[in-house]
Formats: sequence, structure tokens, C-alpha cells
Amino acid sequence: MDYPHVNIVHVAETTAVSEIITAARAKEHLRIDYTDDDTMVSTLITVAQELVEKYCNLKFGVQTWAAYWDYAHPLVHIPKFGSKSLITFEKLNDSSVYETVPAADYQLESISNPMRVHMKTYDTSTIQLNRYKLSFTTTIEEASIPAYVEQAMLMIIAHLYENRQDAGYRRVHEAPMNSKYLLDRYREQSFV
Repeated sequence: MDYPHVNIVHVAETTAVSEIITAARAKEHLRIDYTDDDTMVSTLITVAQELVEKYCNLKFGVQTWAAYWDYAHPLVHIPKFGSKSLITFEKLNDSSVYETVPAADYQLESISNPMRVHMKTYDTSTIQLNRYKLSFTTTIEEASIPAYVEQAMLMIIAHLYENRQDAGYRRVHEAPMNSKYLLDRYREQSFV
């Protein structure tokens, strides 16, 4: 059997990271020395941070996730960025209720990306939707965010500030390719 498809669901945000780019820093980058556009700049900071999280497939701060897969396999890959810690590993019993998998039945390797679950004992005869559930947290602290990610966010903010319209008499521009180039280094890459 091939590796099982793993469906990852965001459960909760335990600790949010404050905005990575401050309004003062964004205004300095935009060379704005007046307060008329403060609301817009704050909105663009939030938008840029959300775009980076979406593009890189991660969330800043401490987040709780649940990974589900349908059948047992000796090795299951679970892609997620940041430092990880296990909360629970469960499987559905015959009554369709999740019960904890004994620690002796699996080994978790959470240092690498993707995180790997080595199932020491498994039954391949039963395939059931969302049979296995692994709950875990990821942590991406503000101090661990590289400078090139912050620079990419500043570039996105500047692009959105300068190009406030969807269309115009000139050609329409996509989000700056330089920011994508910078973010590709940080983006979660997974081929599972």
C-alpha cells in the first residue's frame, strides 16, 4: 500500500504572534511621515502576514493541529513547519470512538519535516475514514522568523500600498516575484 493521505486540520490558536512588522517599520519602509494612511497601513500589515502564512503553509505562534489518516502503514509522514510536540495519538475502535494508542505501538520523530510516525504494530485489513488521529502543537516564535521573511512582508505591503486598484490604464501587476523568491526558502515543502 502507498503512504496514506494525511488530512491536517487547524484546531486552535493557543498563542498568537503579534504583528511581525510594526506600523512604524512599515511606514518607514513606505516613506510615510503622516498619519492619514495609518488605518490602511495596519490593514496591509495584517494582509501581508496572512498572505505569508497561506503561501508558506504555516501559522505563526503556538497552534494546535489534528492529523487524520484512514489506514495503518509502517511509516506515516505528517508535514507541518515549526517545532512540534505531541499531544495525543488515537485510533477509532469498533464503536467509532477514539482511544489512545499505547506508546509501545508507535514511535514519533518530530524533529524533521515532515514529522514521521513509525507504527510498530498495525492492522492493514481495516480501512476506515479518519481511523487514526494525531493531535500536536507547532510553535513558530517571532524571534525565529528569518529577516528575509520580514523583508518579503515589507515588499508585499509596499506593493499593495502602491497598487490599490485591481485594474488601471497600465498593466495589472501580480504580487511581487521577489517576495515569492524570498518566501520559497521558508515555504513548507512536502512531497508526501
